[in-house]
Amino acid sequence: AILHAFGHQILFGDAIVVMLTFFALKSLTVVLPLSVLYLTCGMMFSPFSALLVSTAGLAVTITIPYLIGKYAGKQTVKSICEKYPKAAQVAVYQQKNNFFACFITRIVGFLPGDIVSLYFGACDAPYAEYLAAGIAGSMLSIVTTTLLGEKINNPFSVEFLIILLCRIAVSVGAIVVNYVMNHRK
Repeated sequence: AILHAFGHQILFGDAIVVMLTFFALKSLTVVLPLSVLYLTCGMMFSPFSALLVSTAGLAVTITIPYLIGKYAGKQTVKSICEKYPKAAQVAVYQQKNNFFACFITRIVGFLPGDIVSLYFGACDAPYAEYLAAGIAGSMLSIVTTTLLGEKINNPFSVEFLIILLCRIAVSVGAIVVNYVMNHRK
């Protein structure tokens, strides 16, 4: 029994390492969507463990481009603002409240996540504040998508449908907030 439990822990630990590696790879490519990784965590782990792994994975995903931006320097901010005019809006929010600027870019998603991370790193935003805001702004997506993965084996269950509706509501809410923010005078 002890060997069986020990073996289970090794497999569990290996699965976590593999998932965190995929989250790290995601931060370097646009090919792999975060939602697929959240769903996979939901399918592989218990709900609580899946949420922990997904949250840790997001921390890895947003840290790597942040560090790249931090070491790339201030010129990166100028390049990002030239290529993505909406990043200039982030700069305005950031002057007023750094935490809110990071939070709103994650919850609304009007810029690609990796660009946001590069931007905040290049702006030398305080890492702890950036990380907390990034996770807080992504939490609705993490929870709904991860739990959706946990229930995906039974797509006609009431639980699956409720979580799916919550996930859709989060997406629609983000689109509406994005629309309002883009069309405010």
